[in-house]
Amino acid sequence: MSNLQQTISGNFGLPLYYDYGTALSAIGPKPSTVHVHDNGAAYFYKRQLLQRAMSAFKFTLPENWDHDYFMYILYCVGFVGVFDTAEFGVIPQHCSLKGYNVFYRPTDIVVANPLLPLTEYRIGENCEVVKLTPDYFGVMDIVEYYGDLLAVTFESLAMNMQNSKLAYVFATTNRKTAESLKKLFDNVQGGDLAAFYSKDLEIGEAGKPWEVFANDLSKNFIADDIMETMRDIFNQFDTEIGIDNNTLAKKKERVTVSEVEANNDEVYSKVDLWFDTVKKGFEKVNNMFYSGQEKCKIEWRGGSPYAEDNGNADKYVSMGADAV
Repeated sequence: MSNLQQTISGNFGLPLYYDYGTALSAIGPKPSTVHVHDNGAAYFYKRQLLQRAMSAFKFTLPENWDHDYFMYILYCVGFVGVFDTAEFGVIPQHCSLKGYNVFYRPTDIVVANPLLPLTEYRIGENCEVVKLTPDYFGVMDIVEYYGDLLAVTFESLAMNMQNSKLAYVFATTNRKTAESLKKLFDNVQGGDLAAFYSKDLEIGEAGKPWEVFANDLSKNFIADDIMETMRDIFNQFDTEIGIDNNTLAKKKERVTVSEVEANNDEVYSKVDLWFDTVKKGFEKVNNMFYSGQEKCKIEWRGGSPYAEDNGNADKYVSMGADAV
């Protein structure tokens, strides 16, 4: 079991099995970033970002398919093998690719499932492959990259909030005085309306038993700026996966319609490629196993962003800034 699988299972009690653990372990190359994989914040953000990425499209699948299994394999591994079995019918499975044709595209899939009699299937003859991207990769490189950024930013946020607390430093000359001041401070922090101490306490040359440590908090407190940075990172991630965001609204007080349209193209160019890639895979599956019936279907959640009558155009223009 992977470290990520252990962490998520332990923290959230999810019923994660072999393929889920494999998917969440981010198969494939990872970007060269500052990794904080053993940090709980990193696991938290990567889990949230992965589910965020899965929300862009709405999938319609056959009733005997496990929807969650299919989604995690498609988005994490990048491709899913689909074939017919005597016992389970037509099912999707996590698989490996094998062989190559004249265009250096894979010709076979290899399945490692002890419940299935066959382990190899020929693509286009007795199986098909549904892939998310043209290069057979998922979204875990994007999730890893932005999850690390958010985790590091969160650490800065937590450290700044800790360092911005008002603290007191007590100076004493003996243990008895220190214990007296501890008791006094406990009473104050406990909510006593008034606390009293003997003027006989040895308080040193300062004439008072304590000093405020780093009392100019406004110069140290930058948590609001850090949280704004986190919002920017989320907006950048949303742009990567095709979710509307207000990136332009922060940059300018007034945004032209052409600028909004250019931002929309940036948001949807990549995921539109993903949409078409999955759609082509589903068409092959429907033709091979369901006589052309649309048993497997992918749709834009909330309607196509390119439709003129879906109300998205007005929403794009008013992204928090005035359009001219």
